[in-house]
Amino acid sequence: MHSKRNIDYRNGSQSICKNAQFNRTMPAATDNGCNSALRYDRAARQARLDSNVATLYHGTSVANAALIESSGKFLRGVNGTSGGGIYLTSSKDVARSYAGYGGVIFECKVRLGAVETVGVPGKPLGFTTLVNRKKDSFQQASNIWVVYNYDQVKIVRRV
Repeated sequence: MHSKRNIDYRNGSQSICKNAQFNRTMPAATDNGCNSALRYDRAARQARLDSNVATLYHGTSVANAALIESSGKFLRGVNGTSGGGIYLTSSKDVARSYAGYGGVIFECKVRLGAVETVGVPGKPLGFTTLVNRKKDSFQQASNIWVVYNYDQVKIVRRV
């Protein structure tokens, strides 16, 4: 049995799922509550994340950049080739193409952790699937990574 407390991500809070079986508090896998399919050791996840940190870039619109800077968090997008996630690249030029004319590029420290490189086309992995596989991010292409949780991305500066 587990209890759940849901708070809208857009107001700067997070949903919390307390799982009595594992006695851990964890970020909710979905915005609508506790997912009983999600089972992981939080300390092991943190160790994985800290073991693989990269400098990557994120391109976005001026309006989205203002939201990111005011909240201090990157929130998952609604869609994308690999599902609703936070997309980052090792290439400033690729980030610039996503930012569009007049957009903003952020240099970020990204806690990639254990990286999944195998996906099924048209079937996004998502946070729950990755965590259950003991993975933390997805490498979509040679220079594009997707993470699904804001605790993995910190802004270093605007480029």
